[in-house]
Formats: sequence, C-alpha cells, structure tokens
Amino acid sequence: MSAPEPAPAFNKTEWGNIPLLTYLDYEPWEETMTLVLGAMDAYYIVTGEEPEPPQINIYYHDWKIRAAKTKTTIHLSCSPAIQFLLEGLRSPGAMWTTLLARLENTGTHIG
Repeated sequence: MSAPEPAPAFNKTEWGNIPLLTYLDYEPWEETMTLVLGAMDAYYIVTGEEPEPPQINIYYHDWKIRAAKTKTTIHLSCSPAIQFLLEGLRSPGAMWTTLLARLENTGTHIG
C-alpha cells in the first residue's frame, strides 16, 4: 500500500501554475496573481477600478462571471492556512485587500 500523495503546492490555471500563498511569500504570489488577473480581465475588479455595474447594464452578466472566476482563483491560490482569512468574504476586492492588509509584510522579516 502506497502513501497518499501530498496536496499540490500550486493552483493549476490556464495561464500556468500559481504557487499557493503562504505566510512567507506574499510578494511573489501577488506579482503572479496580478499577471493572472490581468490575463483574466479581472485585475481592475479586485482593485475597485471596475465596480459592479447596475443589473440593468448590458455588461452586468459578464462582470458577475469574471468576478466569480476571480474569487475562485484567489481562493484556490491560497494555502489552507491562508484560506481561513477569506471566510465570509464575498467580493474579490475584499479578498484582495484583506490578503494585502494581513500578509504584505509577513515575508520580509524573521519572527
């Protein structure tokens, strides 16, 4: 009987493998995620520069789909130890800013 395989340390996407975010690697993770979110046409959703349009707007459905894919990509690109920070957050912007606020400087010093 063989030992179970360890969980992958990355999120496999159509743009490549995104290393899972831990408490030690926010800056390289954020750089990679910025590129991926740009390729997904979703970076401005997380920064708030592209707010949710009104439901009557012809782009509303497209925006909702991109936002859902963004939330999923961010969540799946975090290690289980980080995913708990995202519990209860429903907007990709809130997820992004929470990770920034909590982890931006965690990998820059010891202790």
